[in-house]
Amino acid sequence: DTGLYYDRYLREVVEVLETDKHFREKIQTADIEDIKSGKISKELDLVSHHVRTKLDELKRQEVARLRMLIRAKIDATEDTGANHLALLRQFEHLNHNNPHSFEAKDLDLLIKAATNDLENFDKERHEEFKRYEMMKEHEKEEEEKYEDMKKKHKDHPKINHPGSKDQLKEVWEETDGLDPMEFDPKTFFKLHDTNSDGFIDEQELEALFTKELEKVYDPK
Repeated sequence: DTGLYYDRYLREVVEVLETDKHFREKIQTADIEDIKSGKISKELDLVSHHVRTKLDELKRQEVARLRMLIRAKIDATEDTGANHLALLRQFEHLNHNNPHSFEAKDLDLLIKAATNDLENFDKERHEEFKRYEMMKEHEKEEEEKYEDMKKKHKDHPKINHPGSKDQLKEVWEETDGLDPMEFDPKTFFKLHDTNSDGFIDEQELEALFTKELEKVYDPK
């Protein structure tokens, strides 16, 4: 990990470029200064269409991520009057004028930005953007958990009215393991009057209704 807030994007671009035989050979034989200066970027025009398509997708993902970071920063600082475009342009490792495709200029900017940032590493700046990204990821996870809980609650099995014949028959069949066709209220009462005092008390009622509650509040 280079420590840069765009480390993943940088590594993924390099990995995709190295799958192209022509570009890989050029990198291996290029002078280090030609690479650091961005001169190698012109070779991008000769890579395969498949590689260019992958690079386009990586850039679109990175643009979306940077916009998310901007929103996170605005939320954290409560700066409602912030200029989104101006904030976006502080990210100098890609061309913002063309957010849809990865061009030679994008490679040139990425190489120069990474070279400069690594030589003059501003740890606090890069850590700041990493924190904003973690904040947004946490918010997304919480939203997904909430939506999942809502779905589980909505999709729970049919609830029987507590104390109804249907509910008691379900306990008779599923908890007591008896034939539903032979349901007998007197036998049922005796089975669940566990202390044999002639009454169904609070604890015995709770045991009867637990199954219905589990349908709604499934802990899984």
